[in-house]
Amino acid sequence: MQLNPILAVSLVRMQLFNPLVLQTAQLSAMRNISLVLTGPQNLDQLLITVVQQARQALKTDIAVLLTQKDANTLIISAQDGGGKFDLVGRRLAVGDSLSGRVFETQQTMRLSSYRDWDGRSPIFDDVRPAATMGVPLVYDGQIVGVLTVLELDEGRLFSDRDEAILEMIAPPAAVAIVNANLRQLLLHQLAILGV
Repeated sequence: MQLNPILAVSLVRMQLFNPLVLQTAQLSAMRNISLVLTGPQNLDQLLITVVQQARQALKTDIAVLLTQKDANTLIISAQDGGGKFDLVGRRLAVGDSLSGRVFETQQTMRLSSYRDWDGRSPIFDDVRPAATMGVPLVYDGQIVGVLTVLELDEGRLFSDRDEAILEMIAPPAAVAIVNANLRQLLLHQLAILGV
């Protein structure tokens, strides 16, 4: 007996979005970020770990993490997924696009169709994301970055559950980023002092 292709896809999706699978992915992401928090904190590796864990937890196409370059500019500092699209290093004005607005408002934002949204940025024209969601990374009332996930194909929308998962990843990620930055600053100061 041959399985109907539509039924086969539905069965696969049911497994991918099975609550137990998602819960396991979420807990795994939290554990891995916590391990990075307590280890030697290389900022670049930390950012990569955060986007990898976010992408894995949500089973999404691309995850990026934007950090502040200067008062008016964000830069994509880490990316996981997306294959042919290299987004790292692309710059975005604070307040521009979804991630810039999340940074400015410090509020989670999600769109069912970034392609059709009036606020889209031309820096993503080659990617043409469909559904998109971004969460602020906030530590002690200060925003330290934005974690954004993107779907490339129409059909999947980010749910309240997806938003909750990403919002659970955000606080430990923000703490880890602040700690890594403080560690780098301390090591730099110690090097200046010759210690």
